[in-house]
This record gives sequence, C-alpha cells and structure tokens, in this order.
Amino acid sequence: MKILVDTSVIIDFLRRESPQNSCFSRLAKDYNLSISLVTVVELYSGRSVRRKETRERIDKIISAMEIFIPDLGISKEAGLLRSAHDLSLSDAIIASTALSQKIMLATLDHGDFKNIKGIKLVDLNKS
Repeated sequence: MKILVDTSVIIDFLRRESPQNSCFSRLAKDYNLSISLVTVVELYSGRSVRRKETRERIDKIISAMEIFIPDLGISKEAGLLRSAHDLSLSDAIIASTALSQKIMLATLDHGDFKNIKGIKLVDLNKS
C-alpha cells in the first residue's frame, strides 16, 4: 500500500541517534512511501543541509520514494484547504496531495491535518 509521508516523519528520522527505531523506518518496511515536492523543499531548507553528509542522507531517502509534483488541481485544493483550515502553505499542499492521490498520510503533526474532511492519517502507534 502506498502512503504519503509528511516532512515531520523524515526530519524525526534524520535527527535520531538510532534511526532504525523511527516511525519512518517502521513505515518503510510495510508501505510504499511517497512524498510531495514541497517535502523536498522543506528537507533542503534546514540549516543541517549545509553539511554534505546530511544532503547525501536526504538524497538517499528521497531517491527511494515517488515524488508527487503539485498540478493545478492539487494547487487549487491546497488553497481552499489553507483558507478553510488555517494551514501553512506546505501543510495544505501535502494534505491536498494525499487527498488527490487517495492515499493515507503519515505525519507526526496529526493536529494540523485531523479536521480535514477525507484525509486518512496513518496511526503511527501501530506502524
């Protein structure tokens, strides 16, 4: 089964001393992981990417996933979601991508997405 992974899940993985115990590692064993293009931007926006080894780790992670590029439909829906739910632009695009692809969303920020009609969140306590 394919799921969309929010930036928060990947950042958690990158920051851990033991990444094999992370939600991302557990999800990668059971699901076909994908991300939004906005997640790529967010991952490369942090200060840690100034270090070559961090960029290489991110490159390796994202190379193994399908990357969804927002089209006009996703963009319009993201705008509507942002307006209706007071989301950040990034979260609105990620939510709209999950909805348009009809796939579940894995996030550590459930509060940002839980009130969006139709969004299905992965229970990270079970994964």
